Amino acid sequence: MVEASAPAKVILFGEHAVVYGKPAIAVPVSSLRVNVRVIESEQDGIAIVTPLLNEVLRVDDTDVDNNPLVTAVRYTLDALQIQQANLTLQITSQIPVASGLGSGAAVSAAIVRGLAQQFGRALEDEVVNELVFEVEKLYHGTPSGVDNTVIVYEQPVYFIKGQPIERLVFSGEYRLLIADTGKAALTRVAVGDVRKLYEREPERIQPVLDEIGEVVLQARLALEAGDSLT
Repeated sequence: MVEASAPAKVILFGEHAVVYGKPAIAVPVSSLRVNVRVIESEQDGIAIVTPLLNEVLRVDDTDVDNNPLVTAVRYTLDALQIQQANLTLQITSQIPVASGLGSGAAVSAAIVRGLAQQFGRALEDEVVNELVFEVEKLYHGTPSGVDNTVIVYEQPVYFIKGQPIERLVFSGEYRLLIADTGKAALTRVAVGDVRKLYEREPERIQPVLDEIGEVVLQARLALEAGDSLT
């Protein structure tokens, strides 16, 4: 048996605007994690078991082709060039689902790393990041890539879509309070709503996105200098 885990994440600055090429600052939340156990099985094929679902997923079933968990397993096996395996993946999570904390990317990252460990393969962070990003497209449609990046590298990042990753080092020590309303809200829906608004009124929304980008830059300078954000 092998185990792998991945953290949650929060976007401190740049939410939504990051989809449109503006910068964002995101940090991992290591106190909230997804854990994946990979256990050898006597049954043929790969099964996914998790309290998040009321059923056992079989990776070789065709009726789960669009399931992100199954897709993460399939993409990883392809990357590892594994044709057949008899395994059970047990997934547990401390991360609230549909709460903007990156639960989908975290599950995918833990699956990729768990399977790589099971087969004695070391995947570079860049490869893991690419695999998780492909799965993210099932969750969000047109993701920015910030979730998978901060979760895979597990470091604060200054992220601009399509540009090299910039890892941030904060000069000061900051405490972050995260409040969960308990109300689920799918990121795909929120991103889609913003997209519709942008396409309908670009002359009104573009200045807002530009201003968000400026706020992110100011926040970066403050964090790197150890200044207060108040």
